[in-house]
Amino acid sequence: MRCIAAGALAALCVACASTKGAAAVDHAAQLDLLRAALVHVERPDPASALYLADASAVASSIDDAQAERLFAPLAAEWLDLSLARTRIGTASLAWLERCEKLERLDLRGCDGVDDAFVARIARLPHLSELVLAGTRAGDGCVDALLAAPSLRRVWLWKSGATGAGLARLATRAGLLADGGSKPDSIAAEVEPKPEFVNLLPPPGESPLPATQVPINVDCPVSGAPVDARRTRVHQGRLVGFCCENCPKTFEADPKKYEGALGKP
Repeated sequence: MRCIAAGALAALCVACASTKGAAAVDHAAQLDLLRAALVHVERPDPASALYLADASAVASSIDDAQAERLFAPLAAEWLDLSLARTRIGTASLAWLERCEKLERLDLRGCDGVDDAFVARIARLPHLSELVLAGTRAGDGCVDALLAAPSLRRVWLWKSGATGAGLARLATRAGLLADGGSKPDSIAAEVEPKPEFVNLLPPPGESPLPATQVPINVDCPVSGAPVDARRTRVHQGRLVGFCCENCPKTFEADPKKYEGALGKP
């Protein structure tokens, strides 16, 4: 009887292993799905297996169901997620809480983000930058932000946070809480980590000459990190963009975006 029981247990283990293997994510297919949905996705560091994604181009079309379809399968591999102005809410917490390697999360302008939402997201072990500008997050999430293990910067301008809440956040050493009082707050809204900018050549290709390096690190149209292979010359300067669609938008009304490039 013991032999039969042991054999049955072994068979069950094999079946479980087989089931897990069948549920493995097809990375190529998932990346194709993201790109087909016009989500900008890239691997910022070629030596890393982690990804960056920016959904700003299609933000209004992404609700909880669409977000789960697009982002949940790669939850364990997100480093930077820009979900600004999407329509996600509480239903997206289940997969967001699995993003344990996530370092930067942009939820700017998401109406579904409130204090309870932030309290759960703040527990992510590596989350260092959190953009909550224009959300319903307020003083009710201050305790959670203070307790966030890795948080270094949080943007709360035009949110529900009051001066008293911001003052409490300022008491934590090493945490910068921007409530919109500084002149550069708007620029900080989309400030990426410098190392996320894709200025590295694809594997096997030579580095770009200095004359072909864009003057900007943020796309003037979307605010996403620049892909140095997508550029246009404007007023004698090489301007970089994040995707193939943004140059067309820029060229249609360049004056609208020149402010994001700075003075020559």
